[in-house]
Amino acid sequence: IKYYANPQQRIFACDVGCGVDDKQMAFAYANDNKQRSIISAAVIIDGIPYVEPMPCGKGEKYHDSRF
Repeated sequence: IKYYANPQQRIFACDVGCGVDDKQMAFAYANDNKQRSIISAAVIIDGIPYVEPMPCGKGEKYHDSRF
């Protein structure tokens, strides 16, 4: 979440992660990247942005080893 301001208003930009499966052949072009996709969602409550990442790291609820 990034905030910007000008003399008239304050605005924000909110990026969320994508929902792709990095292990599928269609995304093999990114295998050499050190960074991986993040699955997340954003909600805006009363004008305040919140980003909620999906718990899919090692030891977390939705890690591949648990399926």
